[in-house]
Amino acid sequence: MRRNARVGRGEIDLLAIIDGERAAVEVKTVIASASSDPIFNFNADKENQVRALASCLEIWRIDYLGLELSPDGVMVHWLPRV
Repeated sequence: MRRNARVGRGEIDLLAIIDGERAAVEVKTVIASASSDPIFNFNADKENQVRALASCLEIWRIDYLGLELSPDGVMVHWLPRV
């Protein structure tokens, strides 16, 4: 696993091997609130940017990882193969 991988002028949050497959993982973190699902922070522009950077490395699997921080701990929201 590698984090904050520079690709040209951009950056991929995590490069990982998941189920034997190379993956680029985009991570978003939010503080918990009534409407804080971090997955909503992923938009079409960010998706296009991550796909373009990953394709430079010949990585075709993109996962989103959303972390929601609260006093009770961390809630993980994972969207594989988006």
